[in-house]
Amino acid sequence: MNEYYQHTSKKLGLCQYKGGKDLYRLIVKDYLYDFATPENIHELGKSEVERVFNQIQELKNKNKKQFDEYTENYKKYTERELFSYLFKLRKELHKNNNKYFHNNLKSNELYDIKTVQDKKNSTAYYYPSDFQRKKKGTFYINSKNVNFNNNELLTLSLHEGIPGHHYQIERNINNPKIPLYLKYYDSTAYVEGWGLYCENLYDYHNIFDYYQKLKYELLRSLRLVIDTGIHFYGWTKEDCLSYNKKYLPNTNSEYKRYIDSPGQAICYKVGEKTLHFLRDKYLEKDPNGIKDFHEIILDIGPIKLDLLISEFKKKYICRL
Repeated sequence: MNEYYQHTSKKLGLCQYKGGKDLYRLIVKDYLYDFATPENIHELGKSEVERVFNQIQELKNKNKKQFDEYTENYKKYTERELFSYLFKLRKELHKNNNKYFHNNLKSNELYDIKTVQDKKNSTAYYYPSDFQRKKKGTFYINSKNVNFNNNELLTLSLHEGIPGHHYQIERNINNPKIPLYLKYYDSTAYVEGWGLYCENLYDYHNIFDYYQKLKYELLRSLRLVIDTGIHFYGWTKEDCLSYNKKYLPNTNSEYKRYIDSPGQAICYKVGEKTLHFLRDKYLEKDPNGIKDFHEIILDIGPIKLDLLISEFKKKYICRL
């Protein structure tokens, strides 16, 4: 109380402190690119929010009858049913991986699935294997969360499991082409960008599963606006809630995460857009080369985005 509390503030972001805006500029560059600034990331976010939000509205308008009958908890599983479905999804996504990758995981290399650890409030997260391989990588799911929507399970499994975090990290650990120091290092923009990118590596058949996928993409787009809003533009709690309410009203507590970790949340969308950009460039020359493209990205490993692009150019030229 005497040493810490008296120096705290009711304001949210880094910009309230002397030199805070300059520090945030450095954080944005360090996480992303030298040319990335709070201003252009903020504008990118607003553009992405509008694009994805319009996709959601279009989906609803095309399927108005179904959405009129749809509620956020329309498919409610018991805890046992939820885990049964997640293990079924794991098997399906493992098989689906053959469409996009030359090298799939062996059946004994699949991730485990458990309920979230005590006192964790997250919807879901992934915890990787140790390097001694004494435990499996694990997808933790908040099976006790009464607000949890079961149509999220497919997108969450793609992001956290296969071909997202689990597949990428397992490949990273087992890949002899990746030096040891890179196996212990990860670029947030690469790793989380990959996870978000992988949410698209599936042919969604259920419109409500796809709806939840779009909502997750909208959430990552909102992060660009709100994170920069807090730490560079001096947004208040009310500003964050007002912006959230306009587009995604059920994410009212998300802004607290951005306060605690400036810049981390902007990595998802920028990493994903980088991977989409590189993929489109590769497929222009080799329309059937999606597996080769993914092999290049995974063989490079989890490095910073500017280095990823430069290394990709070298390998891209060699392949094509």
